[in-house]
Amino acid sequence: MQIFDMLLVAGRLVWTELLEELKQMAPTCSPRRLARHLCEQMDWRSPGGGRPLMTARLALQELADRGQLPLPPAGPGPQRIPRAEVLSGGAAPAPVACSLAELGDLEIVLVGQGGSALSRQWNELMREHYLGPGPLCGAQLRYVIRSARGLVAALSFSPAARRLRGRDRWLGWSEAARRENLHLAVNNSRFLIRPHIQVPNLASHLLSRVLARLADDWQERYGYRPVLAETFVERARWLRRLQALEALQPACPQTRLIGVGDREADIYEWFVWATEKPGRPGLLVRAERQRLLTQEQGPLWAHVESQPVAGQLEVKVPRRGNRPARVAVLEVRWAAVQVRPPKRKGQLPPVALWAVLAREVGAPAGTDPLEWMLLSTEPVQDFAGALEQLRRYTLRWGIEVFHRVLKSGCQIETRRLGNADRLEACLGIDLVVAWRICHLTKLGRETPSVPCTVYFEEHEWQALVAFVSRQPEPPQEPPTLREAIRMVAGLGGFLGRKGDGEPGTETLWRGLQRLDDIAEAYRVLRAAPKQDPVSSDRRYG
Repeated sequence: MQIFDMLLVAGRLVWTELLEELKQMAPTCSPRRLARHLCEQMDWRSPGGGRPLMTARLALQELADRGQLPLPPAGPGPQRIPRAEVLSGGAAPAPVACSLAELGDLEIVLVGQGGSALSRQWNELMREHYLGPGPLCGAQLRYVIRSARGLVAALSFSPAARRLRGRDRWLGWSEAARRENLHLAVNNSRFLIRPHIQVPNLASHLLSRVLARLADDWQERYGYRPVLAETFVERARWLRRLQALEALQPACPQTRLIGVGDREADIYEWFVWATEKPGRPGLLVRAERQRLLTQEQGPLWAHVESQPVAGQLEVKVPRRGNRPARVAVLEVRWAAVQVRPPKRKGQLPPVALWAVLAREVGAPAGTDPLEWMLLSTEPVQDFAGALEQLRRYTLRWGIEVFHRVLKSGCQIETRRLGNADRLEACLGIDLVVAWRICHLTKLGRETPSVPCTVYFEEHEWQALVAFVSRQPEPPQEPPTLREAIRMVAGLGGFLGRKGDGEPGTETLWRGLQRLDDIAEAYRVLRAAPKQDPVSSDRRYG
């Protein structure tokens, strides 16, 4: 058996013998022919079965940058049409400030491959984007959006980031799973709304419409369907949210406003902003990365771990997948810390914060123990203060559940109404519905023994009990709230097994949808006049 030496180029392996062959071909072959030869010799194929020529071109360029392959100079490109002629025939676009309905019908056009007029138009549009037109590497789809007022926007989707810790951890990808499935994720690599277009809600409207057709368009061009689209968020957007919170503070002089964020909010500039001026909102963030403290304190995690245990906290951990529900015992430590700026941001001042570390002890075998490291601008003086920071952080879970009920239960993203006013009115109703479902879930866990009449109307609980028990006559006394909630969740698919814990919002909203019809039918049947039963005697009549 012959064993070849291999080089790693652009994430793929290349034989060193093939490199010598490419060197001999380079003086007389175009880069495209070299790329095709490389694909054929290494049997490189894209998920759709074609040859990944762009990946091969990148590999060749990487070899050229290393000095291992002399590439021929690039030939003259296509003659560029002046920008004004491509976009608007030489006239500067007039400002557009209106509602989405007034903008009129929007046409989404898929840009073809190659140097077509529409492709040149997309490239010129992207000169208004801060990243420019590219080049975009690998498989890609580009879109242009038109209206009666001219070109409105442009988007593109291309391969997802090769490695992304937050995404891979959220998906549960191992290294092997990432390599096998990465082609099923695509990245929204460009999204431009032209600067002269000022239309509220236009961005979300366009993104939802393009995403609705993206999988079909990708399937048609490349032979497979992506299942995940990713995008990246500008950090300044999060700072604008804190500034909006600051603007709200004067309207609530008796209330201390605090911004709470998960690990993606662990950004040093935020802490500087929150502490540099008195009266700004507080900030509470779960730490994502190791922070350097003063020389006396050392690294963040090591310093807080060296503090004595202030106390213990019990937390109910719900069932998730095959992991049963459990009560976790957390040891709590806290410390005042002086955080130094990162090396590349040395011009920023150090920040005085309070760190709270909660770590599970005695976690079941095979289960990752819970661990939260929180950084807060709010003072912590004792164990009670540390518990208050933990309580505030856990409040964000309820907010996430509320939005999940809105999106998955109320299906707000699938609403197709005529204009924004109607959508806003519908959203107002959905907000109340989502709040009632979350409120019912919370009541059932905090006050399970109260009568179910605190939430359900009389005909609702009677219909519920009659349907579940198969007894037409309801009991004299209503069931407890916990009993009623478990019956409703049972209508939505809740099994009530030993390790299932209490019902969640998903089974409750499905069960409540069924209960609406059951209760209405029950009320109609109960109100119907009773008729004398017909005798079974054959001589009757």
